Amino acid sequence: MASSDEVTAHVAREVAAAIARADRSCAWVAKTTGIPNTTLGRKLRGHVPFNMVELASIAEALGVPASRFVPPSFIVAAPPPLGRAA
Repeated sequence: MASSDEVTAHVAREVAAAIARADRSCAWVAKTTGIPNTTLGRKLRGHVPFNMVELASIAEALGVPASRFVPPSFIVAAPPPLGRAA
């Protein structure tokens, strides 16, 4: 299992890469998501971890799934819908 520092660094790299692929600036992401620019910068440098609300907000702004940001080992198959047998 990866340490919390490794996960924080991985997520920061993936978010930064998604911003670059979308050809957006950090200022644009900050304004669009409501995350203060200085806070976003600290998180992109891996100094502070992103929370799930921030990742969902960034993913929506960039038009990508939030799962793109997390380590592959965190991705599991979706459970069956409620009320249905597996």
